[in-house]
Amino acid sequence: MVPLTLNQVFQHIYQNKPFEITSDQFNQIERSHQFLIKFAEDKVIYGINTGFGPMSTIQIDESRLNPLQYNLIRSHANGTGMPLNEPDVLAILIARLQTLLLGRSGVHIDVVKKIQSFINQRITPYIPQHGSV
Repeated sequence: MVPLTLNQVFQHIYQNKPFEITSDQFNQIERSHQFLIKFAEDKVIYGINTGFGPMSTIQIDESRLNPLQYNLIRSHANGTGMPLNEPDVLAILIARLQTLLLGRSGVHIDVVKKIQSFINQRITPYIPQHGSV
């Protein structure tokens, strides 16, 4: 994958250039996701099917994996200070999307599509200046 240039990032943020994802990138993300699902079937993998921190050696029952991930998000969803401005948040979304487009994370394709949609529709989450992940 060719990295974005600063000029391209500028176009996405300030000129509303749509962020496009190639079919090759979608395919790589899907392959990575399917690999992770199969690989994790009979293994204990930190943060995928285990608890976190001191609970990292405890495998979580499959029926509780979705709540585990939601609880992780909730535990990190705090911060303080003024919200970051729209261009900064868009830059963060673009950086995260670029990382996911490498197709090495195992993330579900819907996550990638949602971030792309946020960028293209200029939907920016509230991100405080300090303390949020």
